[in-house]
Amino acid sequence: MKRLVMTIIVIVALVGGACLPAHTEGDSFADAQSMMTNTINWARANPETAAVALGLDPAAVRHALGDEAGGPIEPLNILATCPELDRVAAERRDAVLKECCESRASTDERSMERRFSDAGYVAVRAGESIGVVAFVNFIELAEAVKILFTEMLRKEIDPERTEPLALFNEQYRHIGVALGSGTLTLGRQSYNVYVVVCALGDGPAEPEMELLNLVNQARQSPSAVATSLGIVTEDLLTVGPELNDILCNGLPPLAFDERLFTAARGHTADMVERCYLAHDSWDGRTFGDRLWDAGYVATDACEAVEKACRCSCAEPGSGAGLFFRRLFIREVNTLTPQDMIILNPDVRDAGISIGAGTCPELGCICGDDVVLMTLDAGAEEGAGETVLGGVVYGDENENGLYDAGEGVEAAVAVRNMAGTDEVTVYAGRTGYFSLPCGPGMYRLSALLEDGRVLTRDVAIEADSVLLFIGALPVRDDDPVGTGGTTPENA
Repeated sequence: MKRLVMTIIVIVALVGGACLPAHTEGDSFADAQSMMTNTINWARANPETAAVALGLDPAAVRHALGDEAGGPIEPLNILATCPELDRVAAERRDAVLKECCESRASTDERSMERRFSDAGYVAVRAGESIGVVAFVNFIELAEAVKILFTEMLRKEIDPERTEPLALFNEQYRHIGVALGSGTLTLGRQSYNVYVVVCALGDGPAEPEMELLNLVNQARQSPSAVATSLGIVTEDLLTVGPELNDILCNGLPPLAFDERLFTAARGHTADMVERCYLAHDSWDGRTFGDRLWDAGYVATDACEAVEKACRCSCAEPGSGAGLFFRRLFIREVNTLTPQDMIILNPDVRDAGISIGAGTCPELGCICGDDVVLMTLDAGAEEGAGETVLGGVVYGDENENGLYDAGEGVEAAVAVRNMAGTDEVTVYAGRTGYFSLPCGPGMYRLSALLEDGRVLTRDVAIEADSVLLFIGALPVRDDDPVGTGGTTPENA
């Protein structure tokens, strides 16, 4: 994970003062936040031009980006806005407004990775860039954005800098921005302060997390999922005792693993670029080699690769349900342990990557546009971290199960029923949330955007637990808050 970058623009002395929070919301701040995002993306698309326009040294930009050959600097990818990262940035902004005049260090004991996860963002890489400007005379927000960005970028391209890049980091894909103002008091004199926090990250796309959610639901409730797909479960219960136990009692969830995701993403990208579908890479590496290269030392591992045509999968996002159905139906039709991934009891972690491209060699009757998928699963030595997680969803088709696209955002309060400890984490757009938990009894209360609260009690023992918390559509005769929850399918 990347470290944060914090720039304080000292227009007045900040020694011995107190910084009090003030405005952090409203249309003017929303416009300024959009302006900051647009400015960052403009600079990423035109690094040298941006440096010249802001009065910075283009040579310093080249040095920071490791490109000193003299040719044009390649544009960096454009960052997509992300509501979960907006939440990360807003939380950090509020902390900086409270602490900025006393200390640069955050009093929050959580790691950056944990803060991103608690806000509903599953991060492979995470970083922050923070700017603070204090001033005597009023500065318009638009001018403040320019000052803040210029100074944040100036520090980032400083030749003496040793920290990783943030605003110019090509590995980030998403951004969230929060801007606010406060009052600085020094003796009898008060000053104004603007604070901006840019949260930057890279992580799985929505369809990739949706597919992981579907896999974990099938591990938790294989018979219920099989029935929903039209499979006669009685026909499955003629196999050996071990598989019977799995079909009847389910398996612990697979945890998202950033190394497996990295390996899967690289293989999917390679298959899309070179137009092939296979477990072995174009350069001859096996999937085991790719896991090793990503730093995952597997005691057990397995992989699935799959193709869908864009005619049957209109957008990459709609591929999650299609890929899941193919994988699960194939497994329950064969029920051979060596071919299992979803119902494999020996794996604990997973990473999934879905990518789209044009591949004549893989095209279908309706065209050459295809969607490819890689699912890597494995286990390492040791027990691993015990996690309490869940998926909050709106059961639009009222089938009692989570379906791709049904995830909803929610604030989830988690209380240890043996004490008074309570923490709040957020389910992101796919409905997924997680936090590490020791053994014990816990109560989860998921607050939906429509005001309903869905409550579940769960016991954590040796294995991680993933709850599927469904909400039925609100009907005219069912006022908000009085019902509308699906029965647990555990």
